[in-house]
Amino acid sequence: MYPKCSADTHSTDYRRGINTYASYPFTWACHTIHIPHTHTHTHTHTHTYAHIHTHTHTNTPTYIHIHIYYIIFTCIRIHIHYIHLQVLYASRFIKQGEEVNDCYIDLRQTHRSRQKDLLEHYRFACMCDGCVTRRTNHTGSSDGHGDGHYGVDGADGNKRDGVINSDVMVELSSDGKHGNTHEIERDGDYDGNVERNKHTTQEIILAMRQADDKTRVLASTILDTLTTLIEEDYIDEAYHKALATYTTLSDPTYTGWSVRYLSELCMCIYNLAECMGEKKGKKKFLLEAHRWNVMLTGERSEETKKTRRLIEEL
Repeated sequence: MYPKCSADTHSTDYRRGINTYASYPFTWACHTIHIPHTHTHTHTHTHTYAHIHTHTHTNTPTYIHIHIYYIIFTCIRIHIHYIHLQVLYASRFIKQGEEVNDCYIDLRQTHRSRQKDLLEHYRFACMCDGCVTRRTNHTGSSDGHGDGHYGVDGADGNKRDGVINSDVMVELSSDGKHGNTHEIERDGDYDGNVERNKHTTQEIILAMRQADDKTRVLASTILDTLTTLIEEDYIDEAYHKALATYTTLSDPTYTGWSVRYLSELCMCIYNLAECMGEKKGKKKFLLEAHRWNVMLTGERSEETKKTRRLIEEL
């Protein structure tokens, strides 16, 4: 599954879009900077991020006591007078069928660049301990300079603090990438039902996990983030994540997700929108859920009757 890093191995992995060179200099460099050069298959993204969260938010990490999956020498001269290291870290495994696709972060990038790559290419936010648990009180600057702790940047460059009363959200374009920001139209009486709608959303997510193998794999890579955000009251972040997830799963070319769950995901977004008092998204995704219910279960099904009743109450 992974290229070996023995002294006599040279492998090229085009599926992941990178070249990996494993030779004597690889072993030499690993010992020199004290990086274990073994590949582990047991670390989850949460465990590994917990080890490196103080390093992933620095501009040029130089000393890391963790398992690094690949070290690429982009410039090696004959006597190793000059070595330019580009450190790529496999941050999460995305499994589709029998194939495991790794996604990578260049640790030399600024924090803002890494977050942009994660959101645009892999559709999830940084899940290191710092970003997940201390989004509102990080210090430092988003240009990659500071003491190593930063907030999570949105696609618009603004800090996202995940509070319910935030008035700016990111609008998703049809291809799932982030477009322009816009003002959210808020209800005036939404705060009383936040806990109820959070609980309903969590129940829906739990139901979505009861599916075939492909769906469970996807749930582990996408829905875990959504669940964590809801549990920690980052409602705006969860709403944004649910929108991106729906955009991904509703793509006609995506076949790893039962269309039955698109209706339930729409209801997730509807409930999160109701938590926030976001009238436009609330109505739009309730109508989407009703459309899916009619298409999949018919006009007289209980699911269709429920969404029709909610539409009438709007």
